[in-house]
Amino acid sequence: TINGNCINFAGTSIFNERPPFIPNNVEQLPIDNLDIECLVVSPHKVTLNFFIVFNNVLIIPGFIEKVMGMIVNKLFVRVKKFIENVK
Repeated sequence: TINGNCINFAGTSIFNERPPFIPNNVEQLPIDNLDIECLVVSPHKVTLNFFIVFNNVLIIPGFIEKVMGMIVNKLFVRVKKFIENVK
């Protein structure tokens, strides 16, 4: 959804079927709720906030939770750089 200068993305894991693009030798993370908030501060600055709620079946140590956020953040930053370079 778009609300002024804030764009929100929401998602969840697909549990009932395995998407065809996911290799057989990897395990999909059971995400119950994923909210990404993109706040456009200026044309050259965007603040990203990630809120990830994992399924109760998955037990993740506290220090790994931050790593997950860093991985998702790096993914978005690289996609942003790719889009900038395409133009």
